[in-house]
Amino acid sequence: MDILKLDMQFIQSETAKPVDQGIIHFIISLARWMNLKVVAEGVETVEQLERLREMGCDYAQGFLFSRPIPRSEFEKMLIEKGKTRNHNQEAALQSTQKKRQIILIADEDENYRKKVRKIFENQYEVMEAVDGQRALARIASYEYDMAAVILSLTLPDIDSLDVLKLLQKENEVWNIPVIATAPWETQLEESALEFGADDFAGKPHSVVSLQKRVKRSMKIAANREREKTLQNVAFRDYLTGLL
Repeated sequence: MDILKLDMQFIQSETAKPVDQGIIHFIISLARWMNLKVVAEGVETVEQLERLREMGCDYAQGFLFSRPIPRSEFEKMLIEKGKTRNHNQEAALQSTQKKRQIILIADEDENYRKKVRKIFENQYEVMEAVDGQRALARIASYEYDMAAVILSLTLPDIDSLDVLKLLQKENEVWNIPVIATAPWETQLEESALEFGADDFAGKPHSVVSLQKRVKRSMKIAANREREKTLQNVAFRDYLTGLL
């Protein structure tokens, strides 16, 4: 299967319920987990459309957009809509280019930061921190846009393991992937993983291997987030919204 289509009567009855209480919310979350696109048919009001957007529905069709029309009118409308969509896509692309996800490199070695920056700067906005206090300040300021943190365990001003502990306690940033770096030492590696690091890269290491570790950790973090969403849905009563 590639696409899940929601029936008209289903849409009209379920969109009247609160976002987190209707079964549509659960179905769309399940479809996301299965990598399916979701199409809702029978959308007749702006309120229904907005509710489906809140739930993450991919496509909607119905009288809200147009009733059945002759072919000539449809072709004319298609051309006009195509021009508008191209303009909107360009605007969205410009907006995306302006605001990219952030990778934070917290390391005391300037040369190391430069090497890592070159690997990621084409795809992400790269920020740097030379000590633990600056690293925590960056994370606090950009927590919702932070894609990953590359954290040296030998920062000069603070015990980096304390930074890991703090990240694990903060609900808003618990799922930010953290790759700990330090000279190879078994005890340090074990401590980093115990206190919440997603991976450990012993120095010296190649920047290519670091890039692969970051991508893998980000993928694992995304899976964790999906699992958390499904758990919240599975253990919530649709009628009352209570756990």
